Amino acid sequence: RANRDEITRRWVTAVDRSPQVQSSEELTFSQLVDHLPQLCNDLADALTATPMNEASTELAQHSIAHGRKRWQQGYRLEELIRELSIIRLDFIVRWFYLFEEQNAPLSRELRHQALERVHRFFDEIISGSVVQFVEEKEESARESQEALRAAKREAEAAERAKNNFVDLVSHELRTPLTPILLSASALAENQSLPAEIREFIALVQQNCLIEAGLVDDLLDASRLTRAGLTLTLREVDVHACLSQAAARCGPEFKAKRITPRLQLEAESSRVRGDERRLRRAFMTLMRNALNVSAPASEVIVTTLNQGAWIEVAVEDNGPPLDAEALRRLF
Repeated sequence: RANRDEITRRWVTAVDRSPQVQSSEELTFSQLVDHLPQLCNDLADALTATPMNEASTELAQHSIAHGRKRWQQGYRLEELIRELSIIRLDFIVRWFYLFEEQNAPLSRELRHQALERVHRFFDEIISGSVVQFVEEKEESARESQEALRAAKREAEAAERAKNNFVDLVSHELRTPLTPILLSASALAENQSLPAEIREFIALVQQNCLIEAGLVDDLLDASRLTRAGLTLTLREVDVHACLSQAAARCGPEFKAKRITPRLQLEAESSRVRGDERRLRRAFMTLMRNALNVSAPASEVIVTTLNQGAWIEVAVEDNGPPLDAEALRRLF
């Protein structure tokens, strides 16, 4: 007890010099000292307890707060063990001899008992701190897992709400489109109307079809996040799909003064597929080509057979894409 302050000072100095305890470099002297004097008092109590029995265990349990303090200060478990090993060694090689110099030599038996109490005291601190460290890490892991499960439940609920909203909005968007399309189709076929009027009606019809396609895309995106798409597979003529896609993109080509040139050279053009989605995919490719092409140029669509396959290519005269953009887009 009389040398408590000097023991604490040497403890801090030894730990601060140790390359194995890197966390101490970020701490101030007062933070490193914290309750080390209390540990010295506890060890003194352990050395003077009669009989020893469980005294050192109880005292060490009280001093396990040292471990908790070190976790809060950023210590790793191995650094805590290293720190306690440093002071244990210091007690054995320095403070016993100093005690004997200041008082009287210890008998062999008494010295053996004292050393045994020192070792037991530090063993209890280390083992208790390890148990505490593991328990706190496990508790932290359990809390993190529960937080992840809660976040997952929230995300799933938000996804369901989003999908329900998309379904509702898509239905509401489609409802007014149907009578507009029916009326526009009927008017477009009415030969008694002037050609100029029928041309405007055809433009309305075309844009309604585009809008319906966008609604379908919205629904498809929602379905993909849930159970995937349901395809309506049947025999489809790819050439007919391409011709229809080019016709639907006609007003856009015309507005930009770009000519779609179809070179449909595949001898076998029938496949098994979803006609509506194939047509929309071809329309998307043509619009992409249209967007990057210069005015008064051409977008060339070609087909050819590769064995049992039919290959469709859409070519534009826009600037080339770099490798990174190609990887990201396709």
